[in-house]
Amino acid sequence: MASSVAAESLEEAATLVQTGKIAGFPIVLVGVEFWKPLLDFMRATLIKEGTIHPVDVDEFFVTDSPEDAAAHVRNIGMKRFGLTYGPRMKRRWFLGE
Repeated sequence: MASSVAAESLEEAATLVQTGKIAGFPIVLVGVEFWKPLLDFMRATLIKEGTIHPVDVDEFFVTDSPEDAAAHVRNIGMKRFGLTYGPRMKRRWFLGE
């Protein structure tokens, strides 16, 4: 049940990216072994039949590391919105710091 819900959510997000409804949206798949059968099916069947383009599958970021997943999302967000790490706020005595 959980795997079918995850696959449906992945399909919906990928469709929105493919149709241009959302741009620069990071699709991160955590759990390499969990997602391997689906990705193998996409590469072996869907790409071969021309249902999807190979670039579509390459857009997925697959990892076992939560830190890598968070870094990937952060980097895309920073690039897309031009964000940077600014200077730290100066400590103020009147805030009890």
